[in-house]
Parts: sequence; C-alpha cells; structure tokens
Amino acid sequence: MMLGCLLLGDSIADGTALALRAIAGDRCAIVAKRGAATDWIASANPKGQYDTVVLSSGSNDAEVPGLEERLIGLRAGIVARQVVWLLPYNRRAAELVRRVAVTHCDRWVDLIGVPTTDGVHPRSYLPVALAAEWFISGTAKSDPASATEARSSPPPNWVISQGPSSVLVFK
Repeated sequence: MMLGCLLLGDSIADGTALALRAIAGDRCAIVAKRGAATDWIASANPKGQYDTVVLSSGSNDAEVPGLEERLIGLRAGIVARQVVWLLPYNRRAAELVRRVAVTHCDRWVDLIGVPTTDGVHPRSYLPVALAAEWFISGTAKSDPASATEARSSPPPNWVISQGPSSVLVFK
C-alpha cells in the first residue's frame, strides 16, 4: 500500500512541515530533526512506500567530506512515486544534492531565492510549504512544458527549469 506523503530531513524539513500543516492540515507524515545530518536522516527513514517524499538534507553536514556518498545512500532507501529535494543555501551542498536528484530524475526546489537571515534557514517557510504543496497535491505535471491548465502552472514568481528533472526556483 502506498502512503500519501512524507517530509523527511533536518530543520528545513521540520519548518516546511509546520508551515505545510498550517495551510493544508495533517496530510503528511513528518520525520525531521533540527541539526540532523544526512546519516541520521537515512537511519530515520521509515521505509514506507510514498506517493511523494519531500527531502531536506545536506545543510548540517555540507562541509563534511563524503556528503555526496551519504546523499546517494539516503536516496537509495527512499521508495516514492516522486521525490522533491529542498536544495540548501550552501551552494556546494546544493550542487551535490542536485546531482543526486538528477541521477534519479527527482524534482527539487532551490531555496536560494527565498530570503534567509542566517544563510541556512528560510526567513519564512510559507513559500517552501507552498512549493511542497504544489508537488504533493499533484498540481505539478510530470512534464511542466506540456501543462495547459491554469492550475498546473507554477505560482507567480516561480520558474520551472526544464531538463531531466522538474525544478522549482523562486525568483
């Protein structure tokens, strides 16, 4: 049996989950911990089959050698119809996360356009929660370029970059 959605990860996943709960109710399982590194996130993965997993990892161990290998191991344990990564503000970590996402044809949301006060966390999690909801609700089409319904277009100030994965970037 496939479960609905899971938010898995660090404090960014936790903040996104709280904001998502405020706008959409208790629709997703949440496994998140402030300060969590990729190894903890991989070990905390509940190992279910999900429609959508929103995943945030790499912010807390961005400068620790072997991050890409840990991200690959984390992704290997996830079974989902779609995985949406939240790319960290740290550009080195974001590139490593993006590489893993591309390998699996996953989608990602780049947080770089979301204002931050500390370079790690969004000032407000609302735009990130709206992006997550856009994917979770099925509003995002598998091929954004073929979207014809108004509802399937991304919200204003968001750009979808096309390629092997769907990418949501805030302007």
